[in-house]
Formats: sequence, structure tokens, C-alpha cells
Amino acid sequence: MATEYALRMGDGKRIFLTKEKIMEELEAGIADAADLGEIPDLSADELDKLAEILIMPGKA
Repeated sequence: MATEYALRMGDGKRIFLTKEKIMEELEAGIADAADLGEIPDLSADELDKLAEILIMPGKA
């Protein structure tokens, strides 16, 4: 079983996602924001840094 990381939704609800699912969600959100804002997507390094922050122990 893959490791799941605790995160919180905007309403404070706690959820658990795998790193792969976190990356999928980040990629989808970034693509949507870039499209709506007519700005470039984040780089792979920036995406990795966001994922690192989200999976840090003690974040949720």
C-alpha cells in the first residue's frame, strides 16, 4: 500500500492522499489556474517544491 499523507481541505476537513494523487491534483489545479489567468504553467521544479511542502510532516 502506498504511503498516504494528511492534508486539509479549504473547509478544514482532513483528507489522506498518496503522493501520486497529490501530484495529479496539483497538476490539474495549476493547469486550470494558468488557463484562467492566461499565465504560464509552473515548472517541474516549482511543482515538486509545492508537493514537498504539502507532504511535510506536521502540516495537517
